[in-house]
This record gives sequence, C-alpha cells and structure tokens, in this order.
Amino acid sequence: MIRRQFFFALLTLIAFCGLDATSTVEFKYPSDANIVGHVKDSKTGEHLIGITIAIKGTTFGTSTDVTGHYFLRNLRPGEITLVMRGMGYKSQERVVLVQKDKTIEVNFEAEEDAIKLDDVVISANRELTLRRLAPTLVNVLSDKVFAQVNASNLAQGLVFQPGVRVENNCQNCGFNQVRINGLDGRYAQILIDSRPIMSALAGVYGLEQIPANMIERVEVVRGGGSALYGSSAIAGVVNIITKEPTRNSFTFNESMSFTDFSKIDNNANFNASIVSDDNRAGAMVFGQARYRSPWDADGDSYSELGKINARSLGTHAYLRLTDYSKLTGEFHTLSEFRRGGDRIDLPPHVVGVAEQTDHSVYSGNLKYDLYSNNYKHHFQAYTSGQIVNRESYYGGIGEIDVNGHVGGSLGYPIPQEAYGNNYGVTKGRTYMAGLQYSYDLDHFLFMPSQLLFGAEYTRDELNDVMPLLAWQIAMDENGNPIHDANGQVIPLYPELDQNINNYSLFGQNEWKNDRWSFLLGARLDKHTEVKDMILSPRATLRYNPTRDINLRATYAKGFRAPQVFDEDLHVGVVGGEAQKVFNDPNLKPEISHAFSLSADLYHRFGNVQANLLVEGFYTRLNDVFTNEEQPDQHDGIKRYTRVNGSGAKVFGLNL
Repeated sequence: MIRRQFFFALLTLIAFCGLDATSTVEFKYPSDANIVGHVKDSKTGEHLIGITIAIKGTTFGTSTDVTGHYFLRNLRPGEITLVMRGMGYKSQERVVLVQKDKTIEVNFEAEEDAIKLDDVVISANRELTLRRLAPTLVNVLSDKVFAQVNASNLAQGLVFQPGVRVENNCQNCGFNQVRINGLDGRYAQILIDSRPIMSALAGVYGLEQIPANMIERVEVVRGGGSALYGSSAIAGVVNIITKEPTRNSFTFNESMSFTDFSKIDNNANFNASIVSDDNRAGAMVFGQARYRSPWDADGDSYSELGKINARSLGTHAYLRLTDYSKLTGEFHTLSEFRRGGDRIDLPPHVVGVAEQTDHSVYSGNLKYDLYSNNYKHHFQAYTSGQIVNRESYYGGIGEIDVNGHVGGSLGYPIPQEAYGNNYGVTKGRTYMAGLQYSYDLDHFLFMPSQLLFGAEYTRDELNDVMPLLAWQIAMDENGNPIHDANGQVIPLYPELDQNINNYSLFGQNEWKNDRWSFLLGARLDKHTEVKDMILSPRATLRYNPTRDINLRATYAKGFRAPQVFDEDLHVGVVGGEAQKVFNDPNLKPEISHAFSLSADLYHRFGNVQANLLVEGFYTRLNDVFTNEEQPDQHDGIKRYTRVNGSGAKVFGLNL
C-alpha cells in the first residue's frame, strides 16, 4: 500500500511538472548574436580566470579563459541579464540587448568578497540561493582553502571549517569522524552533490577517501536538517559539491609531506577538462594517487599513523539539451588499502594487533534539470548510487609466548592454532532516486515565495560475513554444538544480510525577499526498521536589516533510524572477540528537536573585511540508542541489544 501511494505521488509530480516543459525553446543557429568581454579584479586590474558568466533564467553560460576573457556565441536576440559570479568575488548583473548579426562587448570589474556573502549555495533549501539570503546559515569551504593548506582529501580541509571538528578516533586504522554542534559523526549526514549516498559503511573512512581535487566546494549546515535530507542529519550536513568543467584546461600537482621528518605522505593528482565552443557540453577527468608510510611515534612497534595506499579516478560531464534543460553526470571510483597496528610488513593474522581494510568504492549520480522560459518553474529528476566492496581484518593474537620467547621470532614460530581468524568480507549497495519541483510565485498571501516539493526512494543493501568464523560451529560451555529451533547447527558467525527501504515525501514554502524570509516545510518518511511513519517539520526565519547583518532563527525535528548493522563508525573488536548488535523488537527511532539563533555580522575597515558570527544551539534527543551487553554464550562473540535510552540534551555557543 505504501509503495503504491509513493509511486502514485511520483507519477503525479511528473505529470504536474511536465505541464510547463513545452515552454522550452531551442536556439536557432546561427543567429550570429554574440557577446564578448573580460573580467578584471577591480583592485589589481588582473584578468581573472574561471569566472562564470551566465544568462539569468537559463542553464546557459560560460567562464573566462586563461586570459580572463569570455565568448557567448549565437544567442537568441532580445533583452537578457548577464550574471557574473566567482568564488571570492561579489556577484554582478548586467542587462544587455542582444541583436542578430551583431557582437557586443560587456566587461566586468570584479570586487573582492573574501567573506563569501555572494557565494551561491544549495544546502539550505535545495535550490541555488545567495548565501546571505539563505534561510539557514551555510558555511562554505572553497577549493582555494584546500589548495592553501595543501589538503589532499576532505578530512584535511574540513578541519579549517569553524564549528566543525574532525577527529581521529583510532591510532591503528586512523578513521576520522566529523563532530558538529557537540554531536558525533553518527548524527551528521555526508552528501555528495546533495545526495545522501554515503552509507554507515562508507562513512567510516569516507572523510579521507574523498580526494580534494574532485571538490568544487563544501557546504556545511549546522543544526537539524532531517526535514530536507532524511535520517541522521540531526547535527547537520556536510555537502560535497563536485567540480564541473568550465574551460579547456589541464593541471597536474604533486605534494610531499613528512611525519617526524622521516615518514612520507605523497600525493599526485591531475585534472583535465574540455568544453565545447558553444558551451553546450563539457567533461572533465580527475585522478589522484596517495601513499602514506606508517609512523610509530614512541618506538613500541605499534603505529600511531597507519599505512595508506590509495587511488582515485573520476569524471564529471554535462550536456545542455535545450536552452532551459541540462543533463549532468558524475562518476568516481576509489581504491584504498589501509593498515595499522604492529609489524605491518607481516600478514595481519600473525601479529599482535592489526586493523586492515581494502576498499573498492564506486559512486555516481545523474541529474536532469528543466526550467520554464520565465524561470519560474524548475523540475529536477535525479538518481545516485554507491557500491562498496571491502575486505577487512580487525583484531590480533596479542603477544604470543613460545618457551619464554616472543612468538614469531626466529626459531620460535607462532602455533598455528593461535592464528587470528577475524577476516571479514563486506559488500554495501546504496541506491536512491527522486523528483523535485519548485515554483516561484510573484505574490503568495503576503510576499513573494518559492514552493518546493518532491519524492525520494532510497535502498541500502549490506552483506557481511566473517568466513573463518562462519565455517565454524557455535559451541556451548560444555563443548557441544548449538542448534536452532529446526535442529540445524548454528555457525559461529552467521552471514548477515540487511536490506533497508525508505520512501520519502517532502515539501516546503519559503516566503522571501532581500530583507525577510520565512520557511515552513516538512518531510514524511517510511523506513523499513520503523513501524510508523516519521514526520519531520522544519521552520526558519531570516531578517536582514542591512546587507551586512543576517539574523536567523531555526527549528527542525529530525530522526535517526536504527539499523541491524551499525559499525558505530568503527568495527569494535575487544580481545579478538567479534561484536554483534541486535535491534530490540520494540526499538523506536531517535527523535531530535533542534533550535538555533544566530547573528552573522559583516563590516569593512578599509581594505580589511571582518565577520563576527554568534550562534547558540540547543538539541533535545529522545529515545537515544544505547547497547546493553547480553550474557556470554562462550562462542567468541560479544552480543549487544540496541535499546532506547532516556534521552540527552546538547547545547552550546559558536563564536
């Protein structure tokens, strides 16, 4: 019944959005109506590379070349508005009359905007919006910051984002998690091009696996965001926007750093892009190779930084089908070997402690945008997916003593029965598809507004097995095989299959102008692991008394759904014993109520730009997940039951 209602909603959305699709009109070639020009820095007079020049109300545009010039060919005659945007510069608009068989020159003097007030962001309301006019506070981390701090991956650059803390939670394997507003990584949603395809499995090492050279910018929204992005967006979202080709170019970079002036961390990467002369198609390819040597800080033979050997390759392409429609696709593959512990040169099952993973990750997305010729209607269809194949070993045999000598040394081999057996094979599949429609109203009740609604479907599949344990039979404390209700012997570690479906409907209306915005929205989810429908309302208020003063208040109700398989951002292994977590039959989702108030203030002192942000937040968590240890069954596995706790409060102040 739920599936039928969901797909009926999708069909209704397609039909409604298709009403305006016939209003798109293609360019008629050749009109020989052209615009040329350059973009200079207003202070230095330097020609600027990679500044976007777009035609307002269409998907059409170009960017300045290596000389700082641009060229728009064969435009439709009539009055158009050119929009100039560039990272770190204030946006500008220029009204131009385009005439057949004529070429006109339009130049721009770009004014620096170091505080990025005029950056365009999408994470606040799912539509492109100037950052100073966004209904919620969005912080932007540009690719320029990644270059300045020599960051080779997302984790190394994200640490320079205020209000966000990236921490290393294991000195052996070196996995990272991001903390937002005092909550750990389980409460933050990582998005790639606004799509939540980073599963719990992929997110464990995902911060270090995303190469910096594929990132255009990172948008961070603090506070409850589930009304927009679903489960686990309680603390906030980290939205990774991938690079799109803007001009013909090729770059290569190699950086080398050393830990303790002895252990190397080497990164080599390249980007190559090509754009057609008429700017209707473009493609880019990016790649990276990274090698990091293990580092033992205190000489105890155990690593404080583990070994990493990683490769990545990807592409991003677009095709403008008409003046008002655009098809965009992105695909990348990551391969990473990671090893920490002691005696890293030996196989993991014969050392004291080993944490080793070998990942192959494939991710991609496809998006279709369609606008009406008056730019009031915007329809979007999208699909994304991620495949994760992982081979792992977590555990160790400890310090083996053989006749008073260290086991594994010359003449004193480790007994075969002492070898570790905690090898794991894990496969994860995440798929999602959705439709979204927005309509700009000139006046609705008391001011202009933007109506947005859509539907999404997400499926998360996971298969996990520990082969050497799965081949063994579980034994009771007397050494007898344990049987199930059907009389079959139980394997020591049964194969685990998890399949989760989530159906979502969302909608919102944002009344807005340059001074005020008021947003009301909600998201409705039906999750496999939750009996009842989950409603997540959201409300925001923005007031800009001047361009340089942004005041905001937000409320969002969010949720985090339980899963049968949850690494808690790390595979827990204690004393070489595997851990398994089971959901209580009456388990309810975690529910959050998040409030925030912020004042975002800007001022220029001559050539100095200053920004003061004061943000207070309060989050109430109900039915928090907690694990209760179960009686030992003497089969080498520690079992826990995930139950609901009483709750928690998290509050604080960001300056």
